[in-house]
Amino acid sequence: MVTEKDVLELYNVLNENMINIEGFDSKAWLCEWIDSYVPALGTTPAEMLDREDGMVVVKRVLGAHFSGAFQ
Repeated sequence: MVTEKDVLELYNVLNENMINIEGFDSKAWLCEWIDSYVPALGTTPAEMLDREDGMVVVKRVLGAHFSGAFQ
């Protein structure tokens, strides 16, 4: 189960790795992304967060997504 703490932690990672893009709603994007299938994870971020190492893995993939790194 994704907690508010999980979402806040991911939101902070998202904002650390982003260039300020006018009109981009990072909160809305994150809320949609967290329930979307992510090939680099092989599942959704929400499902990955239920695993012991899930937050570490999700944060790595999220950071890579905005840095342009291929996972």
